[in-house]
Amino acid sequence: MTTLAEASAASVDVEIDGKEYRFSKMLAVDWGEFSNWMQDKYLESFLRNLDKVPEDLREEYRREAHHKAATIGMNSTDMWERIASMDAMIKLSHLCLRRHHPDIEMSEIEELMSNPITADRIVSAVDRMTDVHKKNLGRVLRKKNMGVVTRAVLNKDRRKARNRKKRSRKSKKKSRKM
Repeated sequence: MTTLAEASAASVDVEIDGKEYRFSKMLAVDWGEFSNWMQDKYLESFLRNLDKVPEDLREEYRREAHHKAATIGMNSTDMWERIASMDAMIKLSHLCLRRHHPDIEMSEIEELMSNPITADRIVSAVDRMTDVHKKNLGRVLRKKNMGVVTRAVLNKDRRKARNRKKRSRKSKKKSRKM
């Protein structure tokens, strides 16, 4: 069931260390920027070891890296596998925060994310604003051994879903008895 906040794309406020942070829903422009950022990150990691590749294969290696990076987008598995990384969560947080906090830097978000309790609250807010966990991240996290904080958020979502199912079953039983 869609909540009123989700339907109206309302922001989510999170208080951290006495400061109020307002997370906004990701827009198509934000997802485009995130895709470009993921492509750049992929290219960086791919080309980092270019000097270890034999001289005669470097151009082919570079072309392959650019081709692979160009295929990373919202529907690619490469993107959804990398979205669970701490860097990606920091970037998503930045994209969700910048509308209401234009002066916030990624380094500030990185510092906030260094505290596991704070990181859990931020990841929860980003999840609500992006629906990342609902779409693909849960599947990816189950495949990989990701960070404790992200797994905790995912487990919390699972517990909520189980509790909703239990309540639903109980209400159905009551309605049958009547």
